[in-house]
Amino acid sequence: MATGIARQLNMVGRVWNLVRSYADGSPARGLLEEFAGRVARLNVLAAALASRGQSLSRAQTAFEHAEREVRVWMLGRPATAIPIHPVPRGRLPTPVVIRTAWSTLAAGRRFGAARARMSEVDLEVLADLLARYDLATRTLLHRRLETVSAEAELTAELDATNELLAALDEAICSRFRSDPGRLMAWAQARRLGPGLGPELPTAA
Repeated sequence: MATGIARQLNMVGRVWNLVRSYADGSPARGLLEEFAGRVARLNVLAAALASRGQSLSRAQTAFEHAEREVRVWMLGRPATAIPIHPVPRGRLPTPVVIRTAWSTLAAGRRFGAARARMSEVDLEVLADLLARYDLATRTLLHRRLETVSAEAELTAELDATNELLAALDEAICSRFRSDPGRLMAWAQARRLGPGLGPELPTAA
């Protein structure tokens, strides 16, 4: 989760804890009821984003593993099997190795394994490695899109919540204009910054 989003969620959590503590007739009851709904919605969206982030992390790990397997297999073949490059084989950029692997597989399937300087078994091994790499690539892209979508939805909800909080700012300042302590507590809760927890609470 992006730092900016986490800080906004923490701010909303502090404000929610504060307004729930008012026992002498909270100001702008309608606004507070709407705010409670926003907090509940933010909880759901934040949990969804966290879940998407975990899925993305697993997909990234799987992709890196599949990519590494193809690279290790390709660079472990005889030097004559990979075209000459201006840099040592061990320093070949991974995208170059992957493209070469796909080209090698295509040549083996079109002209036969021998023409690609490998056995039929090697050709099948390469095909399997690239199939897993392709699946990992597509899964990673899908997980990235899911995460971006979840983050955008959460950000939109935070924007709407911030608009509501701006209205609450006016109500709080009007209701407690003669109570510096309450106004200071509100200002502290509304701050954005590192280490200003707590986490977003439930709206129950």
